[in-house]
Amino acid sequence: MTLTNRWPLARHFLLSEFEEPGTHLVMVHPVLVQALDELREKYGHPIRISSGYRGAQHNADVGGVPNSLHLIGAAADLIETFGTLDLLYECTKQLPQLLVIREVDHLHVEVAANWL
Repeated sequence: MTLTNRWPLARHFLLSEFEEPGTHLVMVHPVLVQALDELREKYGHPIRISSGYRGAQHNADVGGVPNSLHLIGAAADLIETFGTLDLLYECTKQLPQLLVIREVDHLHVEVAANWL
């Protein structure tokens, strides 16, 4: 039997976009989903999630911090697919429910502590 997480989670995202690679396990915070859907509307272009939920082993394998919010489905890494990260970063900063860290090749977003 093949399991699938291809269920619509929000207007612009499927549950599978947040799952851990290889295991297909998924946990996702509802505030993260709502904020990313709002971000997609502001940005006006598709957004690719390169990393959503991570189990402890996967998190360690990719060099994630031990208390990463990826472990509870409250963080995601975003890859820009339209132009540059600049516009996506600026749109993300407009969402009070998210904290954003700009990395070299992606944005790390996580649910702000007061929204957890």
